[in-house]
Amino acid sequence: MTASSIKHHPAASMFPMMSEEQFQQLKADIIEHGQREDIVFSHDNLLVDGRNRMRACNELGIEPETCELMEETDIVAYVISHNLHRRHLSTNQRACVAAKLATLNHGGDRQSEEFKGSIDLSCQDDAATLLSVSVPALKRAKHVIENGSSAVVDAVESDQIKASLAYKFIGLCEGKRGQAKIVKEGVKAVRAYVKEKSPPKAKKKEAEPLIETNAEYTTEALVENAEAIEGLKSARNPVVVISKVLFGMTSEQVTSILLHCEQLQERKP
Repeated sequence: MTASSIKHHPAASMFPMMSEEQFQQLKADIIEHGQREDIVFSHDNLLVDGRNRMRACNELGIEPETCELMEETDIVAYVISHNLHRRHLSTNQRACVAAKLATLNHGGDRQSEEFKGSIDLSCQDDAATLLSVSVPALKRAKHVIENGSSAVVDAVESDQIKASLAYKFIGLCEGKRGQAKIVKEGVKAVRAYVKEKSPPKAKKKEAEPLIETNAEYTTEALVENAEAIEGLKSARNPVVVISKVLFGMTSEQVTSILLHCEQLQERKP
C-alpha cells in the first residue's frame, strides 16, 4: 500500500499537511518509538486520518498499522475531534479549516456523540465558533480557497501568508498564473504587489480654521460682555469654542453666563 495509490475521504484534506520540519520530526519519532497511532480508513477504504503517518511509513519502508471505522461513523465529526486538539494550528489555519468545513458535503449522523447535535457543521457561524475564529475570517479564507491559485492556498494553509493579505492580493491579481508567480517570490513580494496596486487612500481633510471675530473669548469678557456671547455665533465651530471656554470657568462664572444668555433672549423682539 503506497501513499500515491490511496484514495482520500474529502474530510481528510480539511486540515493542512505538516510542514517539512514537522514531517521530519514525525519520521524521527516513528524510527525511535514506532508508529504511535493507527492510520484510519472508512468502511469503504477511503483514508480518513493519517496522511502524514502514511507518507512517513512509505518513505521509511515500514508497513503501516491501520484500522477501519464502522459504517455508521460520522466521518466529518471524527476528523474534527481527532485533529482539532491534536494539531497546534494558527488562527490563519483554523480559518481555512472552518471555511472547508462550512462548504463540505456533510453526511453521517448529525446527532453523533462527538457533537451531540449541538451545532450545524455546514453553518458558517457554527463552523467559525467550533474553530474559534470570526465569521469574517472564515469568509476571507473561503474566498482565498475558492479564487486563489493552489500556490496561494498552500501558502495560506502553511501559514506563510495571512489569509487577510491573500484576500487583498487575489482581489488585485485575478490571474492564477500571475498569483502563483508572485507567491513563489515570498510574502514580501506579495505585500509589495498589494501596496503597489492598491488605490491611494483618500487624504484626511484638514479642519477649516475658525473665522475670527472681534469678540474676546476670555472668561472675564464673556461674563461681563454680552457682545462676546453674541460673537460666538459667528465662529465656524462654536461648539469647540464654547467647550474650550467652559472648561476654564468656575461654576459661578458658568451660572453668570447662563443669566446673560437669558437676558439676551428676553431682549429679542
